[in-house]
Amino acid sequence: MSGRLPQLVLALAAAGACASSNAMWSARQVANEARALEAEGRASDAAAAWARAAVKAESAAVRHPGGPLVDEALTLQGEALARIGSCDVAEAPLRRVLEGGSDGTLRERAALVLAQCALDAGDRRLPSARSWCRSSRAIAAGARAPPTSPAGRR
Repeated sequence: MSGRLPQLVLALAAAGACASSNAMWSARQVANEARALEAEGRASDAAAAWARAAVKAESAAVRHPGGPLVDEALTLQGEALARIGSCDVAEAPLRRVLEGGSDGTLRERAALVLAQCALDAGDRRLPSARSWCRSSRAIAAGARAPPTSPAGRR
């Protein structure tokens, strides 16, 4: 029986990885649907799809907090929330990616969503978003500083 224990542990780990992957696949599919609906000009349907994507991504992050896809789930959750105008709620998962994420591409995507939220808020939070970009090293080392705003500020 002791010979079966390592096989059982491996099987359970594989099942957990599959569940995490399936949850993210579902969240990605709904996000893609939302993008397509936006492209068709169907704003209310797109908003409903973004809301579903946010819930699915949050669920994936909560169910698999140490999983390999948690940063992607948090980034998608934040992006989806931002797309429906809930930037205040999107900030927490996006900041979590910026402060602790290991994937530079996802950190950059999170920083861009936060910057867009700041612009949408009338530039009031833009300096804060810029400092997140710089302090988290969201953009690879050696990258250019963020462009200046229309008012000429950095």
